[in-house]
Amino acid sequence: MATTVDAAEKINRVKGAIKSSVTKLETFLENAEKASVTELQIRIKKIGQLQKKLDELLNEFFLIKDLSGLQDTANDFEQVDSRLEELEVRITSILDSRKSSSNPKNQTVESIKNEIRLPENPLPTFSGAFSEWESFKTQFTTLVSNNDNLDDNQKLFYLRASLKGEAKQLESTEDTFNSLFDALKERFENQTLLIDFNVLSILHYDKIQQESAR
Repeated sequence: MATTVDAAEKINRVKGAIKSSVTKLETFLENAEKASVTELQIRIKKIGQLQKKLDELLNEFFLIKDLSGLQDTANDFEQVDSRLEELEVRITSILDSRKSSSNPKNQTVESIKNEIRLPENPLPTFSGAFSEWESFKTQFTTLVSNNDNLDDNQKLFYLRASLKGEAKQLESTEDTFNSLFDALKERFENQTLLIDFNVLSILHYDKIQQESAR
């Protein structure tokens, strides 16, 4: 049967290995800003594994009947746990900032304009009226779609900013620039609806002319 000394020595050995891993993670964190998202996610997973091992080891520690003289070991557990929590918080914070900065929805108009300067013409807007579509498409294509200095994220940002009313309801969180622009074309270049709209416009015009002639 293992003695209290044997159990304590085993626990200290395993705890020492965990502390060594924690130190390596802290060294990694010194240059974490340069690390890829994948590398950061792997470290978060590693921290979770170490926390689980530490919890299991702490349970073994409390099974020791005589804990007298082991106060330093108990304090060490607390310190290692605090270091792991600090690592998790800091790496998670870096990951969150990466996600935020890569999301085009979180970019402001000014921040994008500082990167790429568009022509001075104001962005065209589109509210979903069939009569506005062709004009909007032509202007937007000239100003944004065909602008080789803009990447797809920036084009998507400008397209979202241009949409109002019914047209804006076509947006989804999964949109790319091409998928959203294609959805708009599919919806507002519907020939049947466009013909119906033109017929209604003509009838409305004829009615006004008749009333004016009375």
